[in-house]
Amino acid sequence: MGKRHLMRLPEIEGLNKSSVLFLNDAKWINSARVIDVKAHIDPNSHLFDKIKKCVMQMML
Repeated sequence: MGKRHLMRLPEIEGLNKSSVLFLNDAKWINSARVIDVKAHIDPNSHLFDKIKKCVMQMML
């Protein structure tokens, strides 16, 4: 449970600490502002689908 705008992420290769996704901060980011990419979530994965579902619930 917890707060609706936060989602605890499972261990993701490339991240060495437990991570939390701030769902209310999801937005398009200009690629020129990205300094470094530490990890990647496959858009075809179950986790990505779960994130999309949580974002949609946040919007309701």
